Amino acid sequence: MERIIELGAAYRESKILLVAAAYNLFDYLEEPRSTLELAKTLKAEPRALELLLNALVALGFIEKTGDRYRNSPEASRYLVSSSSDYLGYWLKHANRGFAKWAKLEKAIFAEPCEEEDRLDFLLALDSIAAKRADELARAVNLEGKRSLVDLGGGSGAYAIAFAQRYRLAATIVELPETASATREILKRKGVAGIRVLEADFLRDDFGKGYDAALVSNIIHFLSEAQNRTLFRRIYDALADDGVVIVHDYILDDSRVAPREAAIFALHMLLSSGGRTYSWSEVEAWLREAGFKRFERIELSESRVVVGRKYYANLRSSPSCAKGKQPASSLTATTLSLSTSMLRRRGERSSLFGTWLTSLPYASGENAGSTTSFFPPALPYKKHLTFSLTPISS
Repeated sequence: MERIIELGAAYRESKILLVAAAYNLFDYLEEPRSTLELAKTLKAEPRALELLLNALVALGFIEKTGDRYRNSPEASRYLVSSSSDYLGYWLKHANRGFAKWAKLEKAIFAEPCEEEDRLDFLLALDSIAAKRADELARAVNLEGKRSLVDLGGGSGAYAIAFAQRYRLAATIVELPETASATREILKRKGVAGIRVLEADFLRDDFGKGYDAALVSNIIHFLSEAQNRTLFRRIYDALADDGVVIVHDYILDDSRVAPREAAIFALHMLLSSGGRTYSWSEVEAWLREAGFKRFERIELSESRVVVGRKYYANLRSSPSCAKGKQPASSLTATTLSLSTSMLRRRGERSSLFGTWLTSLPYASGENAGSTTSFFPPALPYKKHLTFSLTPISS
């Protein structure tokens, strides 16, 4: 399976190298240069050029240090026009042949290929998503959650996996022009009980009070501003203890790895004007929207950021049942624990007390800030109540 997928998408890597060679990009990278310097020299669009440069780093042709790029030893030998081993003329010839190969269908068949409609598009995505959805559902534990909204859920592969694994009530939000294709795929799979809501999640109301929101392979379609809007709307749509699951081709903060994510950024530039985004970018948007305590998860072919929404009720006394972990968000420089929490003696109480005294609230950057935190698991057989009270310094 993976070999077929890799071969089917191999043209992307070829075209990245061919375009760079066609514009003599490597001639300008014998010394370190920034994107803006290169864009000015080559009369290129800076944002698009940066995506090309990052993809070339991912492919091993150039290197990146900070915000500056330079040739790898291989590129200096074979891709710089002044080198005696220069292969650029052959690559430029191959680039001109790329357009000819795009006409292969017409040379062989009397009829053109069918245009891809919405159903074909979702089936194409589902052929891969259906095989990877179980991995995501296993990686993100939604035990105890009752409802999930899948924004732009497409074929429903991921909503199905979560709904079946955790017995959730799942809602897929799709555009009106796509929703009929979603329903058709669910019908073909014999899946009932998943609601399909026709709405534009950037503009329309898609409901309130969900326990979890899934954003799978969506952010790369959107601009930075659109993603900020999306996460604010998700925050408002979630219950007080809700979670958001962002699943995508997420980049390292260098933006040059993983390889597939760096290359896919150029694919999205051409498809929707979007791109792939880094761990820090995703977490920053979530933080701006109000989410707390992020978790990064590596999957075999993709990555996940989980953000949690905690309701800041300073005077409440949540119950700590067996297997549960209470959370609280407070603004204070010091904290005191009510003595009722320490009535139980023994090792577990000592563990909690040790954890509490280690909280970094006394001074420094955390003083006066809002922080989310978790105590260690307290698997008591009976409910245990506690309160955390802010004390002014």
